[in-house]
Amino acid sequence: MNLKAIAAAAAVLAAGSPAVAFAQTTAPVSIISSVAAPQVADASIFQQGFVRYAFVNNSAVPATEVDFTLAANGDALATYRELGTFSKGVAIERFNATDASARDLQLTVAAVKYADGTIWTNDSAVPQALRQADVSLATGND
Repeated sequence: MNLKAIAAAAAVLAAGSPAVAFAQTTAPVSIISSVAAPQVADASIFQQGFVRYAFVNNSAVPATEVDFTLAANGDALATYRELGTFSKGVAIERFNATDASARDLQLTVAAVKYADGTIWTNDSAVPQALRQADVSLATGND
């Protein structure tokens, strides 16, 4: 983190707002596996699409919310929000249905909120304004 980022984070903390962690080269939460199958729907067949993924918190601070973006061709198709307590090094697995029909589905970590109030956002994720809310709730994993 450079000095400007540290100064900006200090200013946010001094103002009494939750801290915002600035972009870094690696995500503090890693997707360790993912499989996405598009939905197929035509006159002769229907197959529900799905996204199956596993992730792990790499930070010493427990994560309390992790947002994932499902995208294809630069367009956000869905957001999956995982809520709970995600401790460092614990693999979390999820399975969600999707109605996305694109063939090149890609899942990325979009944002992470931590128990200490800090927030990390992925500047290279598809913009939040374009995402559709598709929420899946986690039960906590400590």
